[in-house]
Amino acid sequence: MGTANGGLNKLNPQVQRFQLYRNDPNDPQSLSYDSVGPIVEGRQGRVWLGTLGGGLESFDRQTRTFTHYVQPPGEALSQQANTYASLLEDRHGALWLGTLAGLGRLDPNTGNIDTYRHSPDDPESLVNDNVLSILEDQSGRLWVAPHPASMWLSHNRPTLHGKRAFSTCRFLSWERLWT
Repeated sequence: MGTANGGLNKLNPQVQRFQLYRNDPNDPQSLSYDSVGPIVEGRQGRVWLGTLGGGLESFDRQTRTFTHYVQPPGEALSQQANTYASLLEDRHGALWLGTLAGLGRLDPNTGNIDTYRHSPDDPESLVNDNVLSILEDQSGRLWVAPHPASMWLSHNRPTLHGKRAFSTCRFLSWERLWT
């Protein structure tokens, strides 16, 4: 369970106690930030944590250590990019990252992250960069909910930059869809 300032709490049901994981400034493999938001367990058993200002974390259950994916301070929108609202592992094993600085796609095998951001000159870009929710439907389409806006739906056709294009689903409004 992620907490606002208490790190990560993992329940051990056999002894009915929590194992607490918190940031330890003297341990570079500890949790990097104590405010933890979305949590996803991937198909490979890896646990992904989105923090609320400290980046993305990958937790290794065997070694009980964390790997950090952090936008360096000082870079444009680093605080927003390190604040996660949603995570989704798709059917191909890619991890989709909903942040306050757009949408990201992490390839867990390489560690590379592709980013998708709003561009006023590109009608196929996100409507804005506050991505609150991400879902994958039975057809493999990605539904992205930026706030405040309508839902957006990915298509499997590339844009000029080789990335997926998005289009507005005008028949859905934020108030009518529960995620």
